[in-house]
Amino acid sequence: MVEYGGVFLFVDEAPAPNDIVRIAEINCATILFPFVREAIAEITRRAGIGQMLLQPMNFVELYNTNHPDEENGLSTE
Repeated sequence: MVEYGGVFLFVDEAPAPNDIVRIAEINCATILFPFVREAIAEITRRAGIGQMLLQPMNFVELYNTNHPDEENGLSTE
């Protein structure tokens, strides 16, 4: 298991409480994921077990799948 985290600061104004989950699961995850991919690839390469390359992820699509009760799904285009 790999845990990776980030600290995000909203400078101008804090988003509405109902937007925090969407921002965390889409925007923040999109920012962090390339670093997670690189770390896993490098760790597995150094371990000598063959480099593990994670596939790119569409976090908008994942959000829509995990939150089907939302009225308007977010566009993946």
